[in-house]
Amino acid sequence: QMVQTTSHTLDDIENRAMQALAATAEFWSSQGSTAYHDAQMIISQGIQEGRDVLAHQATTTDGSHSESIGTDMGAANAIGAF
Repeated sequence: QMVQTTSHTLDDIENRAMQALAATAEFWSSQGSTAYHDAQMIISQGIQEGRDVLAHQATTTDGSHSESIGTDMGAANAIGAF
């Protein structure tokens, strides 16, 4: 749930950034032939890096959680053996 919510938030940020960029297209176009495209790429790459971090964090958290459950089950089985 949290990953999905955060992903939607990143989508929203990207959309708003692209809209702001489009609103200032004249400025970016005056900065050189590739400036507007370069700015689009910077936005997209930044958002993708955020998604990558989110995915890595979710995988790490899930792995840690699974290990904790395994440890708890092992402890419960050890106690049950008494």
